[in-house]
Amino acid sequence: MLKQLFMRLLPCISIILVVISGANATDSTAAKSGFQFLEEPTTPRLIAMGNAGTAMQGSGFSYYNPAQPFFNDDMLLTVGYSPLPGDLTAFFGEGTWNFSNMFTGVHLSNFSIKDIYPASEQGVDYSIPFTSASTVVSFDIGYKGDRLGLGLTLNGIQDRIETSTAYGISVSAGCAYWLVPKKFSLGAAALNFGTSTGYNSDDANLGDGERLPRSGRIGAAYCDTLKQIPFSAACDVVYRDVGNKLLSAKGAVPRITVPLGIEVWPIQYAAIRVGKRINFETEIINFGAALRFNPLTMDMSFVITNLEGDVEVKPTIALTYMPSLSHKNKELDKTPANQINIVPPSPAMEKSQKPIQDSAEIKPENNEVKPPDIKSKPDSSAINPDSALPPKIDPEEELPQGSSTDINKKSESENPQDEETGSEEE
Repeated sequence: MLKQLFMRLLPCISIILVVISGANATDSTAAKSGFQFLEEPTTPRLIAMGNAGTAMQGSGFSYYNPAQPFFNDDMLLTVGYSPLPGDLTAFFGEGTWNFSNMFTGVHLSNFSIKDIYPASEQGVDYSIPFTSASTVVSFDIGYKGDRLGLGLTLNGIQDRIETSTAYGISVSAGCAYWLVPKKFSLGAAALNFGTSTGYNSDDANLGDGERLPRSGRIGAAYCDTLKQIPFSAACDVVYRDVGNKLLSAKGAVPRITVPLGIEVWPIQYAAIRVGKRINFETEIINFGAALRFNPLTMDMSFVITNLEGDVEVKPTIALTYMPSLSHKNKELDKTPANQINIVPPSPAMEKSQKPIQDSAEIKPENNEVKPPDIKSKPDSSAINPDSALPPKIDPEEELPQGSSTDINKKSESENPQDEETGSEEE
């Protein structure tokens, strides 16, 4: 099994070596100024929980943990939309599939900004607006054991500003582990190790562009019930590599953040969530809700942000399809009625419940064959009601000695009229 897994991951390992060599050729101290949307999450459930998702099940493997599909029980499909502040919109979709000892997934997201106006020393030119867009496509594959999962993600990125376009490629790796199966989980990931091209034709080769934003995550999550109310709590520690020499980048972008959040299902069909990214000054608080109609779940998240004194809201909504939710509810319905609460019968019950055999097939010791049951072998005698009576018994054989009275004489003597007629004739 390990050999087959290695052969499947061999192409991905080759890509990792190529990407690492390209990343080493790039200036490692350059601050990241492009491909910013690689750090923008697209999972409303985990966004509402403060973006603590390294050890949580659900979607978002390209942002949180390539081994995240290991925590899912079955297939998962998600589509969503986010109208972010500043004429920014995001569309995203994701699908993951679980097999016996492996999982795979694909992710697609697109961020676009419209009505951007160029500025120069003379001021802003409102006559010719332009747009910017960033597209990310991720492919995921991983190993799935009983309690351990390993994942590897290959990311392809396109970043466009007006008419200039840059491309990037990166890999992410992660692991997931059930410390207590289905209750206490751990996760770790290293994200976006790769390289990019420049936006101009002079630097159109991989390794000539800006370094991609890299990060590392570790996290834990605990799921249980409290007074029959399901809940989940998660906490992550995230390290973000923002460059070593540019002090302005260090001050603007925090290196270490601590996302944490909680989710509660007070009723079967609705959930509430709240979270916070500690040491992330632009976010005040995160919260959200969910409505579940198995196998569909609609998730909503809202992030209260403080952008240079302006308080704004970042909403995100998504619809998720998980067949495993309906399978769990239908397990009892699929079980045959004769298999529910079966009590083994006692020997006396087994003897009493034995089917009655056809009497025509039974051969007593005296070699006499009894007539067959009319219910199982109907014939013309069924029309005569007397045919259902037992067979006549020979009085000479069955009656006791001294009582061999002629039945015909007895029947004649019982008719008084016949006796009187016969006496008159004499």
